[in-house]
Formats: sequence, structure tokens, C-alpha cells
Amino acid sequence: MFLVDARGRLRTPSLEAVLPGITRMSVVEIAKHEGVPVYEGVVELAELTGASEAFLASSVGVWPVASVDKKPLPTPAPGKISARLKARFDRAVSGADPDFAAWLTLAGESK
Repeated sequence: MFLVDARGRLRTPSLEAVLPGITRMSVVEIAKHEGVPVYEGVVELAELTGASEAFLASSVGVWPVASVDKKPLPTPAPGKISARLKARFDRAVSGADPDFAAWLTLAGESK
């Protein structure tokens, strides 16, 4: 789970609270590469419900969150930062982003 606060900072729970997944790690690295400040730590429910944007990252990709507890977030989903990070993630995992080409091993190729 990721949220974007009112100052445009990306917030996510620290690894003490979530699994250290590859997609999560990728989103954090992409955000840093894009110049988006990333803060890992405790995320309180009030921060999530007060976020300007939010999205989920899992083995099937990056997905925007439109509401929390049936209350819409202030920015329509996906927000600017969420959309930018999702697009960059999609390019990276498809091999279309040379900045992250080292992440991939093509089928039939060994590293």
C-alpha cells in the first residue's frame, strides 16, 4: 500500500509491517528515480484516509485506489503521481525502459 500525501511525498509502511515484495521494491526505486520523496514507516489510518492519492502494488502490478472506507480520496484515481509511477513500472517490466533493463532476464537468456 502506498499513499501520496498533500505535499506529494510517497508514504508506505516499513518492512516490519509488510512483505518485502519485488513490486513494492520496484515502485520505491522508481519513485526515487523520478525524484518523488519516499518515506517508509508507520502509516496511520488517518494518513490513509487523508491522502491525496493511494495505490496498491502486488505481483499483478500497480493499481490505483479511489476510496477508503467508501469515502473517495480527493484526487480522482489514478492521481498524477500514481499514474506516473504506474506508467514507469509498466515500461520497466515490459523492457521498454532502459533505466531499469538490468531488472529483466529475457527467456532463454542467462545472467
